[in-house]
Amino acid sequence: MYYRNHNQPISLDLEALLNELEDYIRSDYTVNNELWKHPGYYYGVQAMKAFWSSIRMLVYRGRVLDVRYSRFFFEHKELMQKRLVFLHEKGYIKDYSKEYSTVVEKAKTIHLMFLKYNYTRRQEIVESIIQKLNEVNQLDEEVLLNVYYELKTQITIEKKTRYQNG
Repeated sequence: MYYRNHNQPISLDLEALLNELEDYIRSDYTVNNELWKHPGYYYGVQAMKAFWSSIRMLVYRGRVLDVRYSRFFFEHKELMQKRLVFLHEKGYIKDYSKEYSTVVEKAKTIHLMFLKYNYTRRQEIVESIIQKLNEVNQLDEEVLLNVYYELKTQITIEKKTRYQNG
């Protein structure tokens, strides 16, 4: 059974968020080393690079591309954008909507290109997918690194304020 203690205020744990973001960027498992986070599993940015490699391997073997993965990739980027909007609205980071909307649009294009490749089997579509994946990964890392440093600064300021106020 789940019970919420209404006397306990609900807040965003910025330090936990920062640690998870660092894990994602470094593709490491330092924070929540739970059962599903196994060292042999791909995680974070590394998972995106493994996605890129799997596309090449499938095409090389003459297989179709599984659109469930491209859809998951697209939805993951949409969710990340919503997280960034939330953090901006709460005043923790600057507005990354414009930069990250490019990531989301490219992820959507990749998903549609998966479908197109499966219908046509044209090699130039795969090359376009790989190029767009590289662009998405680069933009994703850039934005998330900026978010990481902003959150780190925010936490430092909050700690300093708490220390000064006793």
